[in-house]
Amino acid sequence: GGGGGGARRRRRDIYTQNKYATMPKRALDDTATNPRVRATRETLNLKRALESWGLHDVARNVPVNVRCRLAPMCATVEAEREAILRAEPTLCASSASYAEDVFAETSGRDALAWACESSWSRFPTPKVAMVSGWGAPGSLLHSNKRMTLVHGFDEVLHGEEALNLQMFHRADGDEVPVLPRKLKWPAEEYFATEPIAGSRVDDVRSVVLDDATRVSAKGALTWWHLDDCGEFVFQVGLPEAREVEPTCLLGQSGKPVVKLFIFAEKRDYAWIAQDAEMNKSMRNSALDIFDTPAHFFPTAAEMRAPSSTSLDASNPSCFDGEPRVDTTVCDPSPIFWIAPLEAGGPPLLSPPNLIHCVLTVRDCVMVEERRLSLAFMDEVLYFQRRASRWIEPPIFYSFVRDDLSDPVKARRNAVEPLVRLLDDDIREAFDVDAKGERETERAQHFARCFMSLRTLAEHAPEFYALDADGVAFAKSELARFKTWCDGASTFAASCRRALDEDVRVAEHDSLAEQMLNETLGTHVISDNRVCAAIHEKGRPRWGPVRESSTAVEEDRREMKKAIRAGTLDNLLKTYRQHILATNESV
Repeated sequence: GGGGGGARRRRRDIYTQNKYATMPKRALDDTATNPRVRATRETLNLKRALESWGLHDVARNVPVNVRCRLAPMCATVEAEREAILRAEPTLCASSASYAEDVFAETSGRDALAWACESSWSRFPTPKVAMVSGWGAPGSLLHSNKRMTLVHGFDEVLHGEEALNLQMFHRADGDEVPVLPRKLKWPAEEYFATEPIAGSRVDDVRSVVLDDATRVSAKGALTWWHLDDCGEFVFQVGLPEAREVEPTCLLGQSGKPVVKLFIFAEKRDYAWIAQDAEMNKSMRNSALDIFDTPAHFFPTAAEMRAPSSTSLDASNPSCFDGEPRVDTTVCDPSPIFWIAPLEAGGPPLLSPPNLIHCVLTVRDCVMVEERRLSLAFMDEVLYFQRRASRWIEPPIFYSFVRDDLSDPVKARRNAVEPLVRLLDDDIREAFDVDAKGERETERAQHFARCFMSLRTLAEHAPEFYALDADGVAFAKSELARFKTWCDGASTFAASCRRALDEDVRVAEHDSLAEQMLNETLGTHVISDNRVCAAIHEKGRPRWGPVRESSTAVEEDRREMKKAIRAGTLDNLLKTYRQHILATNESV
């Protein structure tokens, strides 16, 4: 505590002396001793991974059972497209052109110097920055306690606490360059905002929703959240020009890691955030991934053979089944995606509706752009359904709030462009010069546009405002494409296969059912597997896996008794300690 002020004073001196622009950058190569994120397709233990990356303070209380995978770093456009269609967070490394115009704007200056020492670095009106911990489990929904006003980017980096400023570019008098507009997005057939050269149709494929410049201090943590309406987010860390210390974590491309994005799959949403509890308590109710002991999670042993023995808060007992399981029984807790964003590294494309948190591990500047793709309207519908369950609904972007709520605009700006794109896919498939290697790519695009049209045609009136004529038009066109898709041509067969293999199509019904099953105090893990879920200071604790709702209700009562007595930790630790000890030794 006593050294904090001196550290802050030293940090201010760096800015006033403009040393970032002149410090030599240490050469980074394979002989460097820095901790490094190594590419792997394997599932990792999150705690061990963080420790291997030198993030020991972060890893200290991470549960020992939590697993993760690295987001793919894609070196080809084909790999990027496949990751986008699989709904995976994707580091787009196939082309330097994605961010080269952004990087060129800094003219070789260090990102922090560019942000903090330019003519526009001070704001004409103060901005609201988030103090690390804003939105944390247990915090009140209606609270500005973890917010503060800053008058310039430099204040974000030398505040008394770690701050994060996400400054959206909305023409409010600021002169900060809008660098995210210079990002070039991958997969233009899904994300182009201008007509594609050589295309038979002039329709845009996506709509720009927002642009932001984000300055963050080391240690800033943005807690679990969904992006705002089912959009994709493309973001990149600006390059550094200062010396890289030996303890700095390097990413897969050899540049300093500035942020760790931690994503959960859509199907795992209820493990992360508990909306029913949030609505009841008016507090953020979510998993504290950095401080939840392993014995608060259900285990594979319980999944294989749930116990019928009741919890007893006054007399804790162990799980009475076989603690050891083979590899055919999966741990029910989620596997997270980890995407390390590097300063000057490849941009990260975040897919819609993956709840995520973001940890800043190094002072940095990042720019981001958000686009809604017409080919992914099912993602917009998913978000609308999800948000309709929140006691505090979000403010939607104007395209969703206005265009999709106006019968004329919804037809003109969404339905009719999708019809033209689908017709163009069919025409192009029979163009003798376009056959062959791109057939799978075209079929996947057809499948995506078909699903978007179906989303609009079979719309829920509380979300979309097509009038009777618009609905009739959308349904007739959908029927026409369905008839064509059932045909005997090779391309029709490819389109049917693409629809069968589309992960969003495959998950649609199960995700809708899971959302309905998210009820207060109960966590449905799978068919015939359910457990009690109660909250302690906004953090979920899961009871034993059961096969009956009656047993779950009994567990809830005992767990609440234990909370009141201050013994919940001992109750669940006793219940699962034999399981955890047995399987840790395997």
